[in-house]
Amino acid sequence: MNGLTLKHLRYFNALAKNLHFGHASADCAITQPALSIQIKELEAMVGAPLVERTSRQVRLTALGEDFVSRTRSILAAVEELDDLVRSSTEALTGRLRLGVIHTNAPYLLPGIAQALAKAHPEGCSLSTLVQMVGAGIGLTLIPEIAVPFEARAAGVHIARFKNDVPRRKIGLVMRRTTPMAEQLDVLNEIVRELGAQRIADVARLYP
Repeated sequence: MNGLTLKHLRYFNALAKNLHFGHASADCAITQPALSIQIKELEAMVGAPLVERTSRQVRLTALGEDFVSRTRSILAAVEELDDLVRSSTEALTGRLRLGVIHTNAPYLLPGIAQALAKAHPEGCSLSTLVQMVGAGIGLTLIPEIAVPFEARAAGVHIARFKNDVPRRKIGLVMRRTTPMAEQLDVLNEIVRELGAQRIADVARLYP
């Protein structure tokens, strides 16, 4: 199968897991047409259908069932190779999946994040960056809307920009052909009003 890539396998695995092109494309962070093209390319390389498409659902063919089993084994092996490479260095790098039950997470994760940040400094999430600042490790920038949540949790000092304040625009994106345009317009207004209220709250709490 000339041209077969890990991307083809990952996309097919996502489709086999979700049995829905929309959900699978969301998992892969690509558009639904792009996912469909990748699956068709894979089927062309295989020389046989891997999925049965209907107007309501997606089903794996018999070959698709066997193919996804091998696909998952390959993807797991590739991930193990990645772990092997990461383990060859002293630094803890790359993606780390850590599962914690929700009743313990708020009490354990901040401390774990601080300890990891000290032992293995690297880029991470906004909340972790703020926790690192609270632990005395440098400075960071955070969006104004996040200040009440992050500053209170980490106990950090907030300093505002005096001039040339950085700004960004956040928008709600929808398909032009969506039948839910009116409902999404209502959601857009709710988000807009909530954002304005949050910013006003920050200005009041942190003048």
